[in-house]
Order: sequence, then structure tokens, then C-alpha cells
Amino acid sequence: MRQTATHTGTLKFFLSQYKPTGKNVLGAPECMSFLFDSEGKCTTYTGACNRGCEVGSCAEGGVLLSECYC
Repeated sequence: MRQTATHTGTLKFFLSQYKPTGKNVLGAPECMSFLFDSEGKCTTYTGACNRGCEVGSCAEGGVLLSECYC
């Protein structure tokens, strides 16, 4: 999975708030997995493991953390 985002609203991250910057962010490729029950409901999600941190504009932090530190 690869994420893209534009920081258009106030980002509330724990106790910090970040005003909109209008920055476009291209996330590094991430791997994740989903497990589903017999009814098709997702029961387990594992994710946010960057693969290829040298790709994109986020370094090791993922898309959300890139807004805090870029």
C-alpha cells in the first residue's frame, strides 16, 4: 500500500496540534495484513510497517508523522 495526503486541516496528534500547511506527502510503501472471519468481517489488522523508507517524502515515520517533522 502507498499513501498520499495533503495537510489541509488541523492535525491533532496526542497533545500537539499542527496548523494546515498545504504540503503534499507521498508515503513510503508499507506492508500490512488483514484477517477476516467467515462472515467477511475484518478481525485482525497489522500494518504501518514501512518498506523502502528511502522512497517518498516521509522517511521512517509514515505519512502521519511526516507532517509533524517535515
